[in-house]
Amino acid sequence: MNPILSRLFPSALLLVSGICHANPAFFIDTPELLRKAQEFVHATYPDIQKSELVASGDTFHFSCTPERKRYRQEEAARQCLKHPFSSTPCSVEVNLMLRSTVEQTITAQRNGLCLFSTHYRPVIVEFFQDGAIEARRPEFQFQSGETGDCNEDHTPREIIDLANTHEAILAKEYSTSTSKMSSEVIANPDGYFMVDYKALFQNAQNAILEKFPQASTENLHLTDSHFSFICDDQVRWKQVNPRTLQIPSQKESIDLCHTSFTFVSGSSRIEQFQDADSGSIKCRSIVPNHGYHVNVFSDGKAEAHRTGVGYYREASCDSISDIPSVDEAITQYRQLSVSQ
Repeated sequence: MNPILSRLFPSALLLVSGICHANPAFFIDTPELLRKAQEFVHATYPDIQKSELVASGDTFHFSCTPERKRYRQEEAARQCLKHPFSSTPCSVEVNLMLRSTVEQTITAQRNGLCLFSTHYRPVIVEFFQDGAIEARRPEFQFQSGETGDCNEDHTPREIIDLANTHEAILAKEYSTSTSKMSSEVIANPDGYFMVDYKALFQNAQNAILEKFPQASTENLHLTDSHFSFICDDQVRWKQVNPRTLQIPSQKESIDLCHTSFTFVSGSSRIEQFQDADSGSIKCRSIVPNHGYHVNVFSDGKAEAHRTGVGYYREASCDSISDIPSVDEAITQYRQLSVSQ
């Protein structure tokens, strides 16, 4: 049993191999990531007291990309490694704020909402798939912005308060469950996150086929096999109805994190052309405009709607490639998981 999951849900049987109403697509232990990040900063930078660290809704930056590698600097120096890079497609950054540097401004907008802009000096802790943890302390200010009700409080929050809030939301998400994930999982050995990449891609594709039966499985291609997660406990504004311009009523979601994919109907078209400046032959990949945007939540459920895509990119002909199908994206991550 995963120790992180059992700490959250001691009465549930949690197996690494369906959470609640469906099979889970991913699990991110944001409370433990917050606590561990605070401890790691305190140990790495003794001049920073725990009371100096606060966080906002834009705290987590979690992404997966097949090409990501980590340079194992300390191991390379100590062991004279010939290959000092580790394949680590998934990682999560925890972006903490130094309380004494935080400055916030509030700007009223024409739609009756307010923009909350925050400037601050960060300390960033990154958790890698291979279990490594690294911290850095940029010597410049960051800026974040949130839009919401002008009477809401958007000031940075205490680490312990944010961790407790996230833990309560996760307990609701996973409270009823015998939970299991498939064997094709990208996971942090310490249990801070697990990603069922096969379920993510396939559930997103299935959501399109269920809502738009005319779509063809063979004709669906991802614009990118990279993906990022958004984790936020604040209620987010739904899209304004384009016909009535009414803001729909808001309901609290029990989903703490979600990720998104964009699909197009058809593969990209690759054309050769002569570069006007260098005279060399290059290639242009043209992606179709008709597409679908899909949100996938941690319990595996997904929402799909139509969207316009349509773009092109130019590069040398030996480096440009077609956009991947779902099966091709799964293969990319499967090869990485086998090599870990």
